[in-house]
This record gives sequence, structure tokens and C-alpha cells, in this order.
Amino acid sequence: MIHFAMTISACDVFLTLASSLQVDILVNWLSLMDVGRLDSAICATRHRDLLLSVFKEEFCVFQEASKVNSDQILWINRRRIKLADVWLPRDFDSIDALALFFQVTGKYLQRLNASSIFLSQEMTEDNIREKLTMLAICINLQQLQLRSVDFKSVDLGPLLSTYPQLENLDLSFCKNVGGEILFDITNRVNNLRTLDIHQCKICGEVNLALVSDNHQIQKLYLSIAKESPNMAALPLHCKALRALYVKSILLNDVSTVLSHCPALRVLSASVDTTSSPRLTTETADILISLIQKLLCLHLDYGYKNILEDEHVLRLIAQCPNLKALIVTSTYVSSTIESIFDAAMQIPSVNLSVHQLNTLYVESIPATTLQRILSFCPHLTTFAFTGTLIIANSHDLMLTIGQSTITSLFLYSYNHIYSTDILLLRNLSRLTLRCCSLTDLIVVGLVNQNPHLRVLSLTDSPNLTKNCILYIIKNCKYLEEFEFDSENPYIHFSRREGVEKNTRLQTELIQFFRPNLKKLYIHLVEQSGNSYYYN
Repeated sequence: MIHFAMTISACDVFLTLASSLQVDILVNWLSLMDVGRLDSAICATRHRDLLLSVFKEEFCVFQEASKVNSDQILWINRRRIKLADVWLPRDFDSIDALALFFQVTGKYLQRLNASSIFLSQEMTEDNIREKLTMLAICINLQQLQLRSVDFKSVDLGPLLSTYPQLENLDLSFCKNVGGEILFDITNRVNNLRTLDIHQCKICGEVNLALVSDNHQIQKLYLSIAKESPNMAALPLHCKALRALYVKSILLNDVSTVLSHCPALRVLSASVDTTSSPRLTTETADILISLIQKLLCLHLDYGYKNILEDEHVLRLIAQCPNLKALIVTSTYVSSTIESIFDAAMQIPSVNLSVHQLNTLYVESIPATTLQRILSFCPHLTTFAFTGTLIIANSHDLMLTIGQSTITSLFLYSYNHIYSTDILLLRNLSRLTLRCCSLTDLIVVGLVNQNPHLRVLSLTDSPNLTKNCILYIIKNCKYLEEFEFDSENPYIHFSRREGVEKNTRLQTELIQFFRPNLKKLYIHLVEQSGNSYYYN
């Protein structure tokens, strides 16, 4: 972020440049907050008038995503600032000011998150219609987010018809989404590529026979509610569908989707295990035959119905095109989509061998991992999200340490022997959620993995400041660092201590490691029965 110590001469230099250069500096070099500071720093009337003339330039449109507050909205209206990407504030209740905002910048907006202006508890159907009418001026929208809106007695069709360039529509968590809205989406938005309607409350049974086949939607987010099970057929109407993220779907419906969506390459399915049978060898064979063209697969079969090792092994062995496989119901820090995106960015080198480069499992013995590695030479990212059995940890850590794996995620709260942890080598990315970590173990890990770029150590109450200092001193290539020594076994209500300011610590770390892109530190020091928080 650029900070200005404004003087008259500095204003002269900026405001005597060609208008095209002035616009380029404002919209490409400065954030919206910086421009506000610049505006406040100018005292002379002649400089103020010149700056306002720059704002009026047709191409002076701020492209950077801006999450604005109410005061900034008023400043934007007053200065006639034009934005391309904005997230509107929830506490902005002035209808007149909101109308002026859209009048000023509406036709320049390309990405808009307007969800928050519909979240007031006093919101009536008339209020919703009035605000939706304001959005009609945003004729150049490419992305629109309207989450948690109640569409009861609201016709969304006319609004959607005003967006010929709309590619991404997010209606997740909305209420009273009926067949009419789905019809409008599939028929009136001719350029739509991504549709998110997961966790929507559907109005009873939706007659999907009225929904025309769509040949534009390529990515769909969907949840199947018990009140509207026929929504599982919606993907069948999306003939160009390449990525599907679906929750609470029956296993039989997963097979139907795979059979009728030949363009599908990415599938994330959380299976409804209350109605679906446990995965057997026969159903596994059917599934394997249907996913031959998939590049990324996430199959959540419920916490109590974890896929057996043999099923995972057969699935990998018989699907050579898979780049990423996630078979776990346990929480992971990254979203499924971000994991898939990272896997897809890894180029395919030798198409004659298995392409798997990313594997997330609930649990796996070393022997099974060894067999997978034997025919997956490109496997570089591995995550173990379940409870690690101490008796098997040595062989598993040894297998990983001797493999091609360079990115490792261990989400295991239980104890791991230090001698086992120190078998890990040649890692560039490491995430450990482990209570048994000590400073000595981390020192050994850093020494054996000198090229770490991303390091996350959380839920480790035995780690101290000395550990942080050693990491910062010796991890010369570090780009992202997360540290949290909170004890997950101590309930929040039983924790005692005081919070300390870590601003100086973080500033010192960033001084010695200027290449750090992400930094988070939460240090808890135990003294007697108290815990002190940094």
C-alpha cells in the first residue's frame, strides 16, 4: 500500500501529467483507500478541481475489489467515483444514497456482491423489489452475488434479462427459490457459466420438465433438500457441465449424473448416507466405470462410512486420468475447489502413467500408500485427515519421507513420536496439527526441509517463541507462515490469561522475511495454571 506525504509540489507533479497517466496512477497504482487519503490531503481549491476532473474521466474506473463501508459510499457518491468491483455494506440503509451510488457507478460495475443490502430484519417484499430494481442499471455485470435473499413473490426474470454479459450468479442460501427462477436462469441468462444455488430453500417440488436444456452453464453448486429430491436432476439439463459441487445426493443419483453429463471433469459429491447403501465392491465397480473421464473427484461418504483402503486403491489404479482424489469427510483448512484448482495447475508430463498428484484420505496404512506411489509417480500432495495410529506412524512417515511427496498435510490431534516426524524430508509445504510437537522436533524438521515455502503449525501447546525465531532465521524461502500454540483440549471457558500485542513481533518477522505473503501468529505461553496469549 502506498502512503502519501502530500505537499503542494507533489500535487503539481501529479496533476500536471497527461490525463491518461493520471488515470493509470489512480486506478492501477493506488487502492481506493489511498485515493481517499489523497483527496483528503489536497487543500488548495485548484488542485481539488483538477483531481475531480480526473475522476470524471470515462476510463477512470477502479478495478480492484472494494469492500466499502457506509462512509465510503457517501464519499464515492460525492466524488462520483466509478468502480468495477464492489462489496456493499450491510449497515447501509439509505435508499436515496444507494440509488445515487448505482446511478454513479452502476453501468461500470462488472462484479457486485449486493447480498448484505437484503439482510435487514425489517426487509419487506416491497423493499426487496425496490433494491432489485436499482440493480437493473448495472447492465455490464459479469458476476452477481445475491445470497440469503427471500424471493417470495419476487420475479427475478426481468432483472436477469438486463445482464447480457453475466457469467457468474450466486444465489446460495436464498429462500423461496422456485421453478420460475430456475426457468429464468436457464433461459434468460444466455452467457451464464457458473451457478451457485447450494443451501437454497426450494419451494416444494420443482417441475424440472419446464426447465430447458442449458448449453452454457459449466460449473454448478447444488444441495439436494429432502423437500425437493428431484433437484438432483438439474445437472442433467446442463449439457456443458464440467464441474459439479453437490451435497446430500443419493449414490444412485451420482451414477445418473455421471452417465448423462459427458463433459463433466470435476465432481465433489457429499453422499446422503441415510438413504444410500454402504459402498460395496459391486457399487464401487459401477462408480469406477463412470468416472474414467474425471480429472478431480471428491467423495464424502459420511463419517461412519469411510471408504475401505481396497476401494481407494482400486479407484486410483483403474482411473489413470485423475489428478486429484479426496475421500474424506473430515474438515480440511482449504476448500475443495482450491485443492482441485491447485491440482489442475500442475502440468501433465507423461500421459502414459497415472496423473494423480493430489490425494486426501481419512486414514491409510503405509503398505497401501506404497502401492499407490508405485503407479502414481506424480503424487506430490498428500493429506492425512484422520486419527493417526501411533503403531503405524513410523512406516507411514518413512514412506512419505522417501517418496515424491513435497506437500504434506497432517490433521492429527493425537501423539506422534518425534523420531517418526523427523523422517519427513524434502518438503516445500507442510501443515501439522499435532499436540505433541516440541521446539526440538520443529528444529529437526526445519533442518531436514530447508526449502519450505509454506509452513503451518497449529494446536501445538508445547511450542514457544524460540521455535518461531528459529523458523524465521532458517527458512529462507518461506512465503506463508501460520503458527498457533493453542491447546485444543482445553475448553475456551477454562482458559486464563491476557492478550499481548504481537504487532511488533509480526513487523520484525516481515522485516527479516520480506518475501512473506501470509503471516499469522497466535502464541500461547503457559505459566503455572495460566495461559498467556500473543
